[in-house]
Amino acid sequence: MATIDVTLRQIRAFIHVAEAGSFTRAAERAHLTQSTLTASVRELEKSLGLSLFDRTTRSVALTADGAEFLPVAVGLIQDFDAAVQSVRAVTDLKRGHVRIAAGMTIITTLLAPVIKAFSNNYPAVRVSIRDDNGFGVNRRVKSGEADIGVSGKYEDDPDLTFKPILKDMFGVVCRRDHPLAKVDGLIAWRELSNHPFIGSSHDSTVHSMVAKVASQYAFFNSPAYEVSNLAGYESLLEEGLGFTILTALAASHNPAKTLVYRPLTGPAVHRDICIITRKGRSLSPAATAMVQLLETRMRTAELPHGVSLIAPRKS
Repeated sequence: MATIDVTLRQIRAFIHVAEAGSFTRAAERAHLTQSTLTASVRELEKSLGLSLFDRTTRSVALTADGAEFLPVAVGLIQDFDAAVQSVRAVTDLKRGHVRIAAGMTIITTLLAPVIKAFSNNYPAVRVSIRDDNGFGVNRRVKSGEADIGVSGKYEDDPDLTFKPILKDMFGVVCRRDHPLAKVDGLIAWRELSNHPFIGSSHDSTVHSMVAKVASQYAFFNSPAYEVSNLAGYESLLEEGLGFTILTALAASHNPAKTLVYRPLTGPAVHRDICIITRKGRSLSPAATAMVQLLETRMRTAELPHGVSLIAPRKS
């Protein structure tokens, strides 16, 4: 089937003339020259192989074919204009949807105030949040289930882009009356061996990063307890069952203020908290606005002791 070369400009010109009943009045309403409008209608008639108007020196009237085509033409223009308005609404953030994947610690300590500010700025945009461990955050972003992830870097992935925004130092977390809490300042890894250790699940970012240093110590390889989420850590720590190793950001989530954080040294270990996106894929306007707001907020936020801003690399 041959392609019919018809443009929106030609269809709009036809509708203007049909509604005005005159090329002169139609040109005035459309803010076009009469010659331009006339040429557009003639091009449309040529492409369709039909006469759309009966023309006389005094009047212009639709032919039977023109009258049949008019509602079709109006419908096409209305559908196109509606589609354009819908796209503009997304661009202008009058509607849209942004999906975020992050660990629960990051959601509660970093993202919650950012999402509140985002919703105040763009109330018509829907926000979905999925909490997961580092591996799960990567998987959700890679599969397209999440537009952006905010997490420690679990592992390199050629399909993902990791943009570091914060440096989060690892340290000892324990109850205020624990012997390690009485240490003033930094604690060395070797000082931890004689205390019960509350470990983390092996699929967590925390475990994989701490293991690079701590795997040489017996306490790390034989924990007294093992948990998989922040609530579990807090419950056992508040019962005085031992100490654990967490990032400064995770340690700051302690509403009861019963726990203390002491940075580790010899060596110091940290994780980079990154904004994770799919490599080679453009973000939606809503997701772009969320990333920009997150980066802006982190530059001005009061960060916990042990958490510091990573300056963006100069291009």
